[in-house]
Amino acid sequence: MTGIGADDTFIFCEVWYSLKVARNVSVEQLVERCLRHACVSMFVTSLTTAVAFFASCISSITAICCFGFVKTSHCYHNGENSCCLSKQQ
Repeated sequence: MTGIGADDTFIFCEVWYSLKVARNVSVEQLVERCLRHACVSMFVTSLTTAVAFFASCISSITAICCFGFVKTSHCYHNGENSCCLSKQQ
């Protein structure tokens, strides 16, 4: 289940490197700008993952349906947290 947030990590790292190379700023400013730029992409990737898991909720097999529901809620909260982090500053 670690792989669910891996796409967010790749997005964050790519934005981090592009901002770090482009500007000479402090770490605090770099983190703030990075979250501001990456938040929408991170939210969209979490949303698409949640929709994919939600599709399994229509399964007639109870275990698969429950797994899909739980993972959908995890992905939703992951996307919600990525956007809330960028707005705290």
